[in-house]
Amino acid sequence: MGRLRAFACIVGAVFVVASAWGIVSPNVAAQQAHTNVVGVVDFYAPSPLPTFACCSGLIPERFAADNLSDLLLHGGNERFTVVPRGAMQKAQREMHWQGADVLNFGRMLQLAQAVGADRLVVGWILLLDVVPEGGSATVEGGGPLYSDVRVVVQVFDGTLGRLVGEAHAEKLAVPTVNPTQGAELALHLALQDTVPVVLRVLQPQGL
Repeated sequence: MGRLRAFACIVGAVFVVASAWGIVSPNVAAQQAHTNVVGVVDFYAPSPLPTFACCSGLIPERFAADNLSDLLLHGGNERFTVVPRGAMQKAQREMHWQGADVLNFGRMLQLAQAVGADRLVVGWILLLDVVPEGGSATVEGGGPLYSDVRVVVQVFDGTLGRLVGEAHAEKLAVPTVNPTQGAELALHLALQDTVPVVLRVLQPQGL
């Protein structure tokens, strides 16, 4: 009995030293190594948006996702991993992803699994207008332009299979002299306002 007790003490001491040195079992190491993985999906526009392809090639839905992905990457303090946008777009192409798929939790779960994400960030562009001063419907006058944008950003949890957070933002009368720059700036400013709410949802509790 005395030898058994002594052996148990030695094993316990070895475990304490190993833990102090960061030497842990493969299972424990795997759990510690896991971090939340987040993927940002191309935004969805329920109504047609202005066309910029003739001038700059801007696709607002894709620009918004790229921009928000960068904002989360730099604002997350390494508390989660952001799936590269190239990998997200590749998965969306392979799945024949449609903008309205953000309404389908089953499709979002498939996309999350395809890119190895715990959560997806999806967004809606509810409004995007770039108009001259005075609200004319054309932007060919060469005068000052103003951009209006309204967005909704949501967080989908792949484990729970539902939305777990939502943020709204809008920017009105953002001045610009270029339609593309105006759209990009207004989207960026609005998305920037959603980041604090989204980060609170994405960051693991207790960190």
